[in-house]
Amino acid sequence: WFFSLDAANPVAVAHARTIFHLTKFKAAMRQTTEDGGPTEYVSVRRHRGAKNAESVLTYTPQGEPRTVAPGSLDHFLCERYLLYSESGGRLFAGRVHHAPYPLQAATLHDLSDTLVAAAGFEEVASQTPAHVAFAAGVSVEVFPLAALNAR
Repeated sequence: WFFSLDAANPVAVAHARTIFHLTKFKAAMRQTTEDGGPTEYVSVRRHRGAKNAESVLTYTPQGEPRTVAPGSLDHFLCERYLLYSESGGRLFAGRVHHAPYPLQAATLHDLSDTLVAAAGFEEVASQTPAHVAFAAGVSVEVFPLAALNAR
């Protein structure tokens, strides 16, 4: 279940909202790394009607990318192969296919974030993250949704 997704591509946002009933928002995003140092990532929500929210973080990936073991916390958090959404009181599910994420440990140097609170998780929004990881990304294919219940 995605509580909130932000993306810079307005077509991808419209597609996710319309076809997959996902809570996806338009955002201005940038990522910069200077001279092999830490990476700064900035995402500022720019979606009409949505709560203002942003995330600014600086991190450094550590070690070599690895495939995570089934049953591990990293596997539970990253290797998701179904997505769920709701529209009009109906629950939908769709298969998701991707190669395993090439995960790395990461050091979080700085974090200023209001995205978590905007998604409705005010209680944890001010806490230091308990776990930090980095993945360069993979190509993802999402298959058509199927209704799980009748109204």
